[in-house]
Amino acid sequence: MTGHQRHKGTWAAAVLIALGGLTTSASATPYRLEAVSSAPSSFSDFWLEFDDTGDGLLQIGELVSFSGITISDVPYETLAQVPDLADVSSLSGTCPGFAPANTWCFTREVQGEVEARQTDGLTDGNGLWSFTRLPLVQPVPEPTSAALLLLALAGLAASHHRQKRPHAAKS
Repeated sequence: MTGHQRHKGTWAAAVLIALGGLTTSASATPYRLEAVSSAPSSFSDFWLEFDDTGDGLLQIGELVSFSGITISDVPYETLAQVPDLADVSSLSGTCPGFAPANTWCFTREVQGEVEARQTDGLTDGNGLWSFTRLPLVQPVPEPTSAALLLLALAGLAASHHRQKRPHAAKS
């Protein structure tokens, strides 16, 4: 491989890395749903984060993280089903051991077995929780990083341009 071919490969790699760093792919919109309990001695507050795929409503398949919840002093670490709530969520997921119902369902593992707890047929706990959906801010590249990247690309371009110029013949 000649020096020119090696430099050409480096230049192409730098351009691909730069383009990859400056472009973003279309993706889901991240949200945080906060549920504040009106009866914290029985049902704790909880939060969850989800990547919305377009309707603005939580669906179990969009769940990214869940805070867990405590119901009557018993902690549940997994959200298994969400109910159909206006402007909050659409019914999705399943509650192990229960007939399908329009309720929240939380699970935990006890001695290797899954234990599930529905919200006793209460879609939203009859006002047990108040919900707030907040968009999560996407990280924005800092201007210094972008400037350094552009400076590096300019340096590579100048180096490439210098190597393309024919060298003067020495006498």
